[in-house]
Amino acid sequence: MTNSFFNLMTRPTERTGRTLDELFGLTNHLWSDVASDESSFLPSVDVQETSKHWAVMLDVPGVKKEDIKIDLEGRHLTIRGRREAVSTAEGDDDGKWSHVERRYGQFTRSFSLPELAEVESIKADHRDGVLKIVIPKKAAAAKKLIEIASE
Repeated sequence: MTNSFFNLMTRPTERTGRTLDELFGLTNHLWSDVASDESSFLPSVDVQETSKHWAVMLDVPGVKKEDIKIDLEGRHLTIRGRREAVSTAEGDDDGKWSHVERRYGQFTRSFSLPELAEVESIKADHRDGVLKIVIPKKAAAAKKLIEIASE
């Protein structure tokens, strides 16, 4: 893994304790991850780098594709979404919860993309509870030898 992929714009919340800052050792806190106060739903994120692209994967089980928005402003990638709380067991009108661990609510994850990101070619896919965003890398500039002129 590389520390240079994203300049994370995050503020760790008290309830999560585990942020990308801790995983990647990044310290640029420009923007906040936002989660609903009543639930602290903040999807976990993995970042994979290959020679051709970066892949960002967010765990979003129970979040519908239409409840996720991905915005790109300049080099800032922002992912917003919402996971709805389940009120009762399906088909059970008088059910009540005796134990709840799953989190719900709104979330926002924001990242500053590196200069090598080909922002015009970003693609996203939502499958099996995972949102995968593929960010291609620009082709590396070819080296050019510059001759030194003599007087």
